[in-house]
Amino acid sequence: MTDACICPYDPPSLYRQSRPLARIEHRCAECDSTIHPGERYERVFGIWEGESGVVRTCPRCLALRDYVQAHVPCFCWAHGNTREDAIAAASAYAHEAPGLLFAALRREVAIRRHWAAELHERWGSAAPGRVRGEVSSRVEGSSGAELE
Repeated sequence: MTDACICPYDPPSLYRQSRPLARIEHRCAECDSTIHPGERYERVFGIWEGESGVVRTCPRCLALRDYVQAHVPCFCWAHGNTREDAIAAASAYAHEAPGLLFAALRREVAIRRHWAAELHERWGSAAPGRVRGEVSSRVEGSSGAELE
């Protein structure tokens, strides 16, 4: 984010970020997938509007955010909404950077495939039909076209 960039989100009064290796299972705040022991993830401690909290982000969601942040001059995002913010920013800058939206969407598809595989692992053979319906409802992009 540049100095000229004005974001609609209020910044936290305290923000402490680290990227440790998980020792126990955690849940990603962005995609709700499991962060397994041994995976590197982002851990943020912050104080937003007087309330403290810890946010954990999996490596797949980080890959999407880091990619868009590296290629979009003014990328505003908020924890819990990072994926939607990243796709919206990539879409807004797609006319200036050929391939930007495609690459961002590839990372989004990787997140969704991981999520679907995790559901299949959790629910077993009952999951495929359910997963397909769940993924389809969550896969609609900003243009309204399904990405599946």
